[in-house]
Amino acid sequence: MAYRATSTPRPRLACPCSSGGVIWMTAVILWARAGHVNEKNSLPVEMVGLYWHFVDLVWVVLFTVIYLI
Repeated sequence: MAYRATSTPRPRLACPCSSGGVIWMTAVILWARAGHVNEKNSLPVEMVGLYWHFVDLVWVVLFTVIYLI
């Protein structure tokens, strides 16, 4: 029972970051398929990639701190 009480809030924290990233990536993919991305206008693709890797890094650190330490 104590484990369930301490582990319940964590999935709620992951959902907005992951869902937002997936929605943003989907929008950028659709935008790129429509032909709006070229060499001069590639910043949205780079930004969504940086965001996704940042979220990934944060969750690796949080997992390590919360579950392993």
